[in-house]
Amino acid sequence: MEVTYWRRVYEDRYRDIRNKVYVHKEVATVEEANDLMATTNIEEMKALFSFLSGLEGALWEAFNNGIQPSLNEREFILWPEETTNVTTRPGEKVYRQGYAVLKSLKAVNPK
Repeated sequence: MEVTYWRRVYEDRYRDIRNKVYVHKEVATVEEANDLMATTNIEEMKALFSFLSGLEGALWEAFNNGIQPSLNEREFILWPEETTNVTTRPGEKVYRQGYAVLKSLKAVNPK
């Protein structure tokens, strides 16, 4: 099932970044953070956010309207800057916040 696949991706590549860099601040240097982020992939993260957004929508519809869950993933139009004319989904907000963090890291450590 897709949930199993994306959970494995998250656990293998992104959980330690979340826990050690952003939540618990266990990483002391930029080099340690870079080592953790070396296996990440922006396109994979966008696909993960798209899946999570579709899952959130399906569960919301099931809970609020009794509609049988159906994952209707849609391609994100992931504008780095928030716009007023576009309805944003939770995954898109997370993407924008992540984009801002990655952009700031690149400014600190350009390669």
